[in-house]
Amino acid sequence: MPNQIWMVGLLVVATSSWAQAIEPVNAVALDRALSRIDPERIAADIQYISCDEMGGRDTPSEGLRLTARFLRNRLQRLGLAPGNGRQYLHPYSLEVRAFEREGTTAELVTEDESFHLQYGHDYYFWTRTFRSTALEGEIVFCDDLDSLPEVSGKWVLLERTAFSEWVAVGRLHREGAVGLIIQPPPESDLTEVKQRMTASVDRMLGGRVRSSGSQREEGGDPFGLVYLSATGAKKLGTLAAESSSEPWSHGQALGVRLREFRAVSEEPKFVTVENVCGFWEGADPELKHEVILVSAHFDHVGRAAGGQVFNGADDNASGTAGLLAMAEALTLYGPLRRSVMFVWVSGEEKGLLGSAAWVADPSLPDGYRAVADINLDMIARNDPDEILVTPTPDGPYADEHNEIVRLAMELAEVEGFTNVGSADKYYQRSDQYNFAKLGIPVMFLFTGVHVDYHQVTDTLEKLDVDKASRIMRLVLRVLDQLDAAPLDS
Repeated sequence: MPNQIWMVGLLVVATSSWAQAIEPVNAVALDRALSRIDPERIAADIQYISCDEMGGRDTPSEGLRLTARFLRNRLQRLGLAPGNGRQYLHPYSLEVRAFEREGTTAELVTEDESFHLQYGHDYYFWTRTFRSTALEGEIVFCDDLDSLPEVSGKWVLLERTAFSEWVAVGRLHREGAVGLIIQPPPESDLTEVKQRMTASVDRMLGGRVRSSGSQREEGGDPFGLVYLSATGAKKLGTLAAESSSEPWSHGQALGVRLREFRAVSEEPKFVTVENVCGFWEGADPELKHEVILVSAHFDHVGRAAGGQVFNGADDNASGTAGLLAMAEALTLYGPLRRSVMFVWVSGEEKGLLGSAAWVADPSLPDGYRAVADINLDMIARNDPDEILVTPTPDGPYADEHNEIVRLAMELAEVEGFTNVGSADKYYQRSDQYNFAKLGIPVMFLFTGVHVDYHQVTDTLEKLDVDKASRIMRLVLRVLDQLDAAPLDS
C-alpha cells in the first residue's frame, strides 16, 4: 500500500509503549504555539462564518464567496504564503443542472375542464433530482398513512400539518404512488407559505451543481413532491367540488387529475467556485518539499425552503475556524521541517466536490508534493471527553490505519480526550476520502452528529468551543511529533 510504504520511510516515531511518554520535539515552540489556540478567538471566527448574512454558505453562493475572501485575508495578515505561490484562491468549475421556468408547469384536469397552475405562484416543488419529468395521475385524499387506500399510479393529497413530508414520501413511493401533493391547512400563515415558495423556486431555478464534465446520471424512479399555495389549493377545491363533496374522507378520489411537467436545460451551464489554500514552508532544505495537508470544508447547505438560514456553526464553521487558529499558532511555533498546507474546501456538502477538484489539480508550489492529510469536520459538540477518529486499527479501513492516527490516539488524553472512538463509518463521507486517493495517509477528526445536524438550529450557542480548541491543540501536538522524522527519509 502506498500509505504503508510512506509511513515506513517517513515516520519511525512511536511504538505503543514509547508513545505513552511522548515528549514534545520542540517544547518551547510548542508551548508558545499552544498558548495561542484560544476558545474565544475560535468562537469569534465561528460567529462570523456562521452568521445569517453568510446565508448558509451554499455551493455556490455569495456567502461562500465572502467566506473564501475572509479566509484569504486572514492568511495574508498572518503571513502565510499563497497555496501555489501565486494565489490563495483555488478556483474550479462546476456544472449546473437547473429547471427552466418555461416548460416547468402543471395542470389540474377533469373530464370537462382544466386549470393551469403557474409554477412559483400556484405551486412549487422540492426535489434532489434534477431531470426532466412528466407525471400524471388521479388525485386521492388521505389522512392516515397507516391504512392507505390503493395509491399506485395516483397522486396523494395531504394537509401540510398532517404528517412529516419525508416520511410520507418514502412510504408513498414504496407503494407506487406518482407523487405527493401537500396543501396548506386552512389557518396557514400565507407569509410563511410565500417565503417557502420563494426559497424553493430560487433553489430549483438556481440549480444543482456537480463536477464539470460529470457523466453521472440522475437515477431512480421519478416521484413528485408538490406544494400548493393558497391560490393553487383554491383551484383544486373548485374543480374537486364539481365531482365530490367536502369535507373529503380518507381514500376519497377527487375526480381531478394532476399533470406536472419539469424541464431541465439541455445546455450545460457552469459556475466557478473556490477552495482556499495557505502555505507554511518548512525549514529543512529537503524535507520542506514534503507537504502535510490540514483540511476542513467551509461550505454548508444554504437556506431552508422557508428561507431560514442553515448557519452550520458546527458543520463546519467549527473546523474552518479551528484551522484559522491552527494557522495562527504555527506562526508562533515557527517553521517545521516539512511544509504545511492549510486547505479550506468548498462543495463538501454537494459530494466532496472541492477536495476532488484539489486532488485533480493540487494547489502546491512547483516541486512540492502532499504526503499526508489531517481533516477536521464538526469538532465542537457532544461529550467533552470524546473524540472520534478514522481509520482505526481494527475497523473496515484497517489497511489505511497509519502512524498519524496512532499518534493522535496516544496524545488525545493529554488534551482531556479520555474516550477515543471510531469514525470509520464516516471515512468516505468527508474530504479525507479524496485526499487518500493521492496515495497518502489520512486522518479524520470528528465529534459526531447531533440533533442539530443539517438543521437551522446548528448555531454558535450550542457549541463547546473549548472542545474545538483542545482538538486543534491535539493536531498541533501531532504536527510537532511529525517533525521528529529522520532526515534520510
